[in-house]
Amino acid sequence: MKNIFIIFLLVGCATNQEKAVKHFKKFEYYGGKVEDKTDTLRIETIVRGKDGKDSIVYKDVMIECPEVIFPKSKTEVRQEARTERAEIRNERKENKVNKKAETKQIKSNNKTKVKESNCWSWWNKVVFAIVFLVIGYCLNIVIGLIYKWLIKGIL
Repeated sequence: MKNIFIIFLLVGCATNQEKAVKHFKKFEYYGGKVEDKTDTLRIETIVRGKDGKDSIVYKDVMIECPEVIFPKSKTEVRQEARTERAEIRNERKENKVNKKAETKQIKSNNKTKVKESNCWSWWNKVVFAIVFLVIGYCLNIVIGLIYKWLIKGIL
C-alpha cells in the first residue's frame, strides 16, 4: 500500500503526462524498479437460501499490485563494501594462521621421522670408521714419502 502511495505521489506531483514520464525515467535511471505482482484475495459472502439456511460463497479475485524496489543509497553501498572488505581481511588472517600451524605440524613430523630413521645406525658407523681409517693410512703413506724425498733432497 505504501508503494502504491509513492507512485500516486509521483504521478500527482506532475502536472502533465510528460513530467510523470520524466520522473519515472529518472527513478529507473537511479536504479529503481517496479515489479508487477499479482495477489489473490478471497471474498466471502453469505447468501440466504429459500429455506432460510445461510450458505457461504467464496470468490477469488486477482489484483495486480505494483511493487516498488528502491535503489540503495550511497551510505548503504559503502557500508556493504566495508563489510565485504572486512570479511576478506578476516579470511586472509585465518588462512595465514592456519598455514603457520600446518607448517609447524609438518616440521615437527619431519623431525620425528629423522629421529625414528636414526641415520647413525651401526652399519653407517662401521662404514664411516673404515673410510676414515683408509684415508688416514693413505695420508700417512703420502706424508712419509714426501718426508723421505725432502730428506734425500737436502742430504
